[in-house]
Amino acid sequence: MKEASTFILTHPVEGNVRSNVQVNELEKNTLVFIFQVITDMEKVLKQAPWNFRGCLIVLTPWPDELAFQDLNFEEANFWIQASNIPVKYTNQVTAKTIGNKIGKFLFADIGLEHQKWSKHLIIKVQLSISEPLIQEISHYFSPNHRSTLKI
Repeated sequence: MKEASTFILTHPVEGNVRSNVQVNELEKNTLVFIFQVITDMEKVLKQAPWNFRGCLIVLTPWPDELAFQDLNFEEANFWIQASNIPVKYTNQVTAKTIGNKIGKFLFADIGLEHQKWSKHLIIKVQLSISEPLIQEISHYFSPNHRSTLKI
């Protein structure tokens, strides 16, 4: 239980919620966070990924119709930056295509029109945590325009 207490006392999750969070340790390295307010839980999940002492914290909702053994801790959500994208292709379609090449596309932070003139396209993807992270991919922006994108 000492690790659970240390996590809560030193981790920014506590500052991101409006109500109390109950923490129970199920087993070593496995904590259950019980939120009094569902929007607090959604906010914490949306801000993932989290880390503690340099280690990835895999967060997953626990629907009450599932047993603990049925939960999936093999995937986590990550924000990635894709570089070398022509301004013309800085859009949701390109973000979704790139995101699905890397993992499972979740969201792209395209922002306002003037933000297209940026060095990176910011994409949230779900990745398997047992696979190595991809550092670059090849992408065709048009039939004759292939680029290597840095991730």
